[in-house]
Amino acid sequence: MSPSWLYELLRHDREQGHQLHRCLPCQGRKYRRRAPRYASTSKIPLLVDIEQRPPEVDTRLQPGHWEANTIIGPGHQGVIVLVVERHSRFTCLRVLPHRQAPMIA
Repeated sequence: MSPSWLYELLRHDREQGHQLHRCLPCQGRKYRRRAPRYASTSKIPLLVDIEQRPPEVDTRLQPGHWEANTIIGPGHQGVIVLVVERHSRFTCLRVLPHRQAPMIA
């Protein structure tokens, strides 16, 4: 029997309304939740969903529409930015030194 198992058993006993926990010299360690505290929503302000883009972008008949994406390497090391012009499919790749975006004043 481990101490943590005993404290878990006494915590369950306390939830049932019993008073065994009052005989303890200390209340045991507090268990922290491992779930994230916030929802995993996008942190990009004014984000436009891909389904909301105009239909002429999907046809690729008009030049000047660009798509951008980021590729993050294994272990979150190394970042590549990929930018593609949809009409000509001209592609630009750029390796970034870190994941933080620069502050724009």
